Amino acid sequence: MRDTAIPGSGKAAGHHRYGCIHHAVRNHITRRIQDMWQKIKNFCKSIWNECKDVKTLILLIIVIIIAYSPVWLGYTLYFIFRWKWCIVVATGYLAFWAGPFTPFFPLCIAVTLFIKRRFYPNNVNARLPYGHGELQIDVKNASLLTGKLSKLKAGKDGTELVRAAMASPIGSLRLKELAAGKRTCTVIISDHTRPVPSRDILPPLLSELREGNPDIEITLLVATGCHRLTTLDEIRVKVGDEIAEHERIVVHDCDSNNVDIGVLPSGAHLIIDRLAAETDLLVAEGFIEPHFFAGFSGGRKSVLPGVCARETVLGNHCGSFIDSPYARTGVLEHNPIHEDMVAAAHLAGLAYIVNVVIDEEHKTAMAFAGDPIKAHEAGVAALRPYVEVTVPAGKKADICITTNGGYPLDQNLYQCVKSMTAAEAATREGAVLIICAECADGVGGEFFRRQLTDCADPQQLYQQLTDTPQSLTEPDAWQSQVLARVLMTRKVIFVTRPELKETVEEMKMTYAPAVDEALSMAYEIAGVKAKTAVISNGISVIITS
Repeated sequence: MRDTAIPGSGKAAGHHRYGCIHHAVRNHITRRIQDMWQKIKNFCKSIWNECKDVKTLILLIIVIIIAYSPVWLGYTLYFIFRWKWCIVVATGYLAFWAGPFTPFFPLCIAVTLFIKRRFYPNNVNARLPYGHGELQIDVKNASLLTGKLSKLKAGKDGTELVRAAMASPIGSLRLKELAAGKRTCTVIISDHTRPVPSRDILPPLLSELREGNPDIEITLLVATGCHRLTTLDEIRVKVGDEIAEHERIVVHDCDSNNVDIGVLPSGAHLIIDRLAAETDLLVAEGFIEPHFFAGFSGGRKSVLPGVCARETVLGNHCGSFIDSPYARTGVLEHNPIHEDMVAAAHLAGLAYIVNVVIDEEHKTAMAFAGDPIKAHEAGVAALRPYVEVTVPAGKKADICITTNGGYPLDQNLYQCVKSMTAAEAATREGAVLIICAECADGVGGEFFRRQLTDCADPQQLYQQLTDTPQSLTEPDAWQSQVLARVLMTRKVIFVTRPELKETVEEMKMTYAPAVDEALSMAYEIAGVKAKTAVISNGISVIITS
């Protein structure tokens, strides 16, 4: 009979323990090396960002020329006076400093950046999106924190980009193949708060559905989450007259016509719109951008929170999830909110998505179609290089000016918490954040307003919301919790319409009627020499350090 080792005893247990320790040590060393390499890359990236403008490059060339002056002087003296010792010294100097492992170029770069920061402070002249218009600012001794989104332009017509993406779906059959043999299809579309270019997406999507199955019954389900119901006029503006008049469109209501289809990993029940739960084919449109606690928008978010019941949305946005250090802009791995959203998409049977990336003019610049997870991941990977901005921990600002990207993203104060998190990430503790937003619809949530107005202080509110059990999460608590987190360590000056002055101040922020006045207030708090950063669109960047 063959000997069998009992788990946890003898040599087998010893080898097992040794293997576990060895594995843990190896993982620890690997993580340390990866962290170190990432820090080196971030440092080099920040140096390059400072050096790549023309003025700095010219200054660097001048510094190098001056640094090599002993060489030029030595050779010149030799040719004039034939002093051999001059050419020996000059050649020795050149040989020493021109070597591949000498600190010559790092020293020249360091001197260049010192001169630049000491004698040539940056001035930022920028236009900030504000409602349907813009605010002009001219800030001295400031830095502009911007990704490369301005380089992302729609090279083709948006509809053509969508068609091309649908012709080569990622990890999925063509939509027309998925539609074959299906009786009904529900297409989840975005609501009035999202600048999704539905006019680019829906025509080719609907066309391919009917190409695969001319008799399929299609319903467009507007994903409002827990937002107010989208109006008919808003739907018409978003999808166009043709679709608004000829397609069946239903606005999701988080408080009615929903059905429980299972339990999510977090323990919350997945209760979704009956039209999404009972359809033969579930499809979604959307767009991908950084999201302040889900990591990125798009993909799985069409289901949760898009077409879920209030109870499910509240469970997903619970205090303990919002408190997670992984529930941050641009973070998907280990993010509990994202993980529940992915599970919801699987449970709901979301079969196919068309997601786009939009440029600064809200035009379609890239399109991704296919499997809800794989197509979304491809879109995220394509977008990251355009939106990530590195701010070294030691160079975080004392003052940060930002916006929520203009209409429709700055319709209310509620939505503007998103841009505050970008300013939070770009600044040190105790900094002043200046948020510019028109807020044409006011606050955007009475409960949200009352939570900030009625609390003793932001810290007390944050702890209260963090400790609230998942099943007792209240509407808009997540937005209140994030705003409270920001207010715990930063002062917020809000530039908006005069009608909101009293509300802004009741919500523990400071009101300012204009950017210049807000800057004057900020300088009084942080000092006239405060390090200032400008983020023209706070929801379009991911600040890393």
